[in-house]
Parts: sequence; C-alpha cells; structure tokens
Amino acid sequence: MQSYPEYQFENLWFNQTELLFCGTQQCPPNHFAGPSIRNHMLMVFIHGGKGIFQTGGKTWQLRAGATFFVFPQEVTLYRADSEDPWRYSWVGFRENPQEAFFSKLLKQNGIDRNTPIHIAE
Repeated sequence: MQSYPEYQFENLWFNQTELLFCGTQQCPPNHFAGPSIRNHMLMVFIHGGKGIFQTGGKTWQLRAGATFFVFPQEVTLYRADSEDPWRYSWVGFRENPQEAFFSKLLKQNGIDRNTPIHIAE
C-alpha cells in the first residue's frame, strides 16, 4: 500500500515529452527501489537526508541538493540511508525518440547515462 502522494497523468505532453507521473516522499530508513529497469525517464531531486544511487556499475552517495536521472532500459537501484533517510520528489516522463528534447537538454548540461547526477551548489 502506497503511503505517499503520487500523481499520474494521461496524455499530458510538453512538446515531444509525455509527463507520466510525479510525487514526493519522506522515505523510511533503508527504503529502496530496484534493482529495476524502466521504459521511461525518471528525475529524482533530493530535498533532505542521504542515500545511494547505483547504475552502470557505479555507486553515488547523494544528499540534499542532488538530482539523479534514471534512463530507460538501465538497471538502477536507489536506497535511503539507515540513519538519515532522504526526502525526495520525482517526475517520470517519456520522450519521442526522434526528438528527445529533454535528453538533449540534459546532455548539453553534462548529464547522460554515464553521468546521471547533478549536484546543486
């Protein structure tokens, strides 16, 4: 049973990007998602706490101010810390592969499958 708000959308488009869902959660200690493979993009912004994000054989220790991106068809796992679990928000979306507007924007800012992390100053 889901204990956090998640909002799902149908046929909500911005240019060639379809917004699928969004939500926010204060995670319990050690809360995790994965390992899993998604068929859509996922952007996760960390408001507080800390945890880990794993993809492509790499592990990142993340905390408030970090954003991580889950790319389609990638095996990913993320887990909240046991003592200071994170509070985060997420947005799931799907792109038209021919346009890939959002992916191009991310790449222009140094974010791609090999570097799926952004740390805000």
